[in-house]
Amino acid sequence: MIADTQGSIALAGVMGGQESEISTDTSNILLESATFEAINTRRTGQALKLFSEASYRFSRGVPATLNSLAARRAATLMQRYAGGRVVPGMVDTYPIPQVEPIVYTTASDLQRILGMPVTLDEAATALRRLDFAVSEVVEPAKDAPDDATFALSRQPGEMLLECTPPWHRLDIRYPADLIEEVARDRLRACWPDDAGR
Repeated sequence: MIADTQGSIALAGVMGGQESEISTDTSNILLESATFEAINTRRTGQALKLFSEASYRFSRGVPATLNSLAARRAATLMQRYAGGRVVPGMVDTYPIPQVEPIVYTTASDLQRILGMPVTLDEAATALRRLDFAVSEVVEPAKDAPDDATFALSRQPGEMLLECTPPWHRLDIRYPADLIEEVARDRLRACWPDDAGR
């Protein structure tokens, strides 16, 4: 529940309240740009049988990095198209910064899952096209989460491809997620006209 000293305002990520709606009499607007935990949003919407555009989007995951970008964009649009005057400054309360995940893959795991040989260079090229940061390493980082190498097939002494997805790709957590992206790239190369279907 989002609330102020006067009472409740909205259900976070699910439904706004009448008190904060904009009408023809509105002259001052305070923009709040926030993201909410996807699973909590989904559970709240289902439990209360409140299905909205907001709950649909938040239940699928919205990157926290988007908050300040969205607030600035909204303010710019209000200024440009509604004659608004933007007061400078932004209050940023960002207690838990978005984690930048690291995920690994190997040539042997790519072949095991895809059933065809794919070199690390080919995989790296495909992932870089999607704005992943990629490098070859000997061992996983000491602070890498267990998800980063979950079910990863690796031969003794085999090099790893260390990948960091772009900030907006919240769906990349496991080695299988990387392999899916490489497979899609291979499909595009084989059938460029069909890859978007």
